[in-house]
Amino acid sequence: MLVEDGIGTGRKAGVDSANRLQVSARQNTRGYYKAKDGESYTMMATDAGPVAAEYTFYFKNDQSNKTFVVSQFRTWATDADVVWKLHKVTGTSAGTTIIPVNTNLSSGNTAEATCRGGAAGVTGLTSAAVIALWYNGAVNSSVQILTNDQVQLGPGQAIALEYDAGTGGAAHIFVQGYYDED
Repeated sequence: MLVEDGIGTGRKAGVDSANRLQVSARQNTRGYYKAKDGESYTMMATDAGPVAAEYTFYFKNDQSNKTFVVSQFRTWATDADVVWKLHKVTGTSAGTTIIPVNTNLSSGNTAEATCRGGAAGVTGLTSAAVIALWYNGAVNSSVQILTNDQVQLGPGQAIALEYDAGTGGAAHIFVQGYYDED
C-alpha cells in the first residue's frame, strides 16, 4: 500500500505489512534547531584576578515573551579547587558589558539580554537562591557543566556565577544557551 503526501507533489510513502508507515528521522537537540532559527548565543568572560565571593558572570533575560534556556557552562581557572556557585539574582548589575554572540553566523539576530562580567566582576546583585555549585579541580583545569536545558530564565530573570573560593588566579567562563517560546 502507498500513501500520497497530501500536498500534490506526487510523492508516496510506503506502509509495511504491519500497517506501519516507513519513515526515517534525524534527532538533534533543541539548541540545534534554535541555532538554525538564529536564537542561540554564547557568552564569554575572563577575569585575570578574581577574588573569593566575586560575581564573575551575569546574565539577565530582557526578552518579554521568551525563556532563555542555558545549555552549558564551562569554567577554567589557574587555581586548584576553585568553587563556583550559580545564583538566581536580583538587583541592578554594574560591570563590563559582554555582547552575546549568535551561534548562527548567518543570522543578524541579537540577544535581548543584559550580560556582564570579566575584570573586577559584577556588582549590585543580591542572591535569591544558589542553583548549583561545582569544583574546578586541579590547576589550569576546565570543567563543562551540561544543564540538560534545566536552567531556564523567564522574562526579567537573571543568574550570576560566583567565584566562591580560590586565591585569585585567572578564570574564564563560557556560557551557551538559546531563546525558547514561553
